[in-house]
Amino acid sequence: MKSNIVLIGMPGSGKSTIGVLLAKAMGKKFVDTDAVIQEKYGDKLQSILDTNGVDAFIRLEEDTVAAFEAENTVIATGGSVIYGPRAMAHLRENGVIVYIKLPYETIEQRINNMATRGIALRAGQTLRDLYNERIPLYEAGCDVCFEPGAVDIEASVAKLCALLASRMQAETSGEIWDLLDKDGQKTGKTMTRGADVPSGLYHQVVHIWVVNSKGEYLVQQRAQGVSWKPGMWAVTGGSAVSGEEPLTAALREVREEIGVTAVPAQMRLLARLKRTNSFCYVYRVLCDQEASAFTLQREEVDRVAWMTREQIEFMRAQGTFYDYGDAYFRMIWDRTRN
Repeated sequence: MKSNIVLIGMPGSGKSTIGVLLAKAMGKKFVDTDAVIQEKYGDKLQSILDTNGVDAFIRLEEDTVAAFEAENTVIATGGSVIYGPRAMAHLRENGVIVYIKLPYETIEQRINNMATRGIALRAGQTLRDLYNERIPLYEAGCDVCFEPGAVDIEASVAKLCALLASRMQAETSGEIWDLLDKDGQKTGKTMTRGADVPSGLYHQVVHIWVVNSKGEYLVQQRAQGVSWKPGMWAVTGGSAVSGEEPLTAALREVREEIGVTAVPAQMRLLARLKRTNSFCYVYRVLCDQEASAFTLQREEVDRVAWMTREQIEFMRAQGTFYDYGDAYFRMIWDRTRN
């Protein structure tokens, strides 16, 4: 189980303040990577930025964070860490990535020292520009999207502790799913993956159809060791875990199963389908790369291939591609034409 909690988000989102209290509440150590950078280079963050420039600062931040080792630690990162793929990959190896999400207006109110705070802001770029640029990156790079809301800091930390405790429970005893009512609204109840969905209730499922510029579809063969349909060809997807919204779950599934890091703007919602015991959110994302270039989660996926509509229909008729139903496939072919 991952022992670190990694906080990402905009300057002014309260990563350090929340991080200190979260570490105390969870019995963990606390580290601020901005402080690590300052100690390494022997200067204040703003001076390091002024001396090196934004691009060089982002590189040295990535190098520093990618080399940083910690166990059982809450790690508050600088807002620009999201630009460093090596740093983010390293943090994810032993950490749950939590995005502290606040509306722009709150960030603007909190930041009154732009010139000295050490923000990696390019010439001519406004705080609003920076916010709009980074939000999709934070959303795509996180495991948990946490919105503190209009509550005090202690209540925010308690809320985050409960969310993380639910996630850790899912990792140790199986995934925890939120249960929805007949209208798709969360009931406040949960269930463990593998149990029967209670009568009259539903859980959230996501499907992500990856489509290339040739109009082909990336499909995957499920690993032999999975419990559901081993060896069957199917679309990328899975269930949303407790606390996740469908879009966050879809971004996580493509990242985990096939190594595609998408941003929310790239995910097009095709349909929301009410099924026997689930609400299925169906997304499309565009991607042009060779099948061999995808990074597969081998516990879940044996292989992937680009296939045409005709090939998928042939396999469906042969019983080697999972049959989601005639109406479902008609919807997919109709809504992914362009």
